[in-house]
Amino acid sequence: MSNSRFNRTIYVASITIAIVVGFLLHPQRSHGDAVANAPADNAAKLKQERVETLRKASDLAHTLATQGAITWDESSRVDQRLLDAQLDAADSADARAKILQAALQVARDQEDLAARRQRSGYVSSLVPLEAKADRLRIEIELAKAGSH
Repeated sequence: MSNSRFNRTIYVASITIAIVVGFLLHPQRSHGDAVANAPADNAAKLKQERVETLRKASDLAHTLATQGAITWDESSRVDQRLLDAQLDAADSADARAKILQAALQVARDQEDLAARRQRSGYVSSLVPLEAKADRLRIEIELAKAGSH
């Protein structure tokens, strides 16, 4: 798989996660709920702003990594922070499980890509091990949630 195809795959996966999370984080509410939950709504808005900011940072990081301006490790750190923010902003166990399931698929794809890049000599053997550890971390979170 070419580097540009890999980057496109990662970008599409990131966009897919962003769309799924967007739907999960915007439940329907009544006017009475909004008045009663003003402090909670403020926190929720701040959490959503954090998610949106990190989503933009993730998109930029993927672009920069594709151009070779930053490493994939730097891009992965931004993606990890985005996942953490999405999980923090999730309003239910079901929403968290859906976010983790989407993240797990991305992590599997990244692990596969890391292994191929290592076999091709583009990265050291450390990169696939880190990718595997990331995937396992997500699987552990899903197992804790009973959703795996």
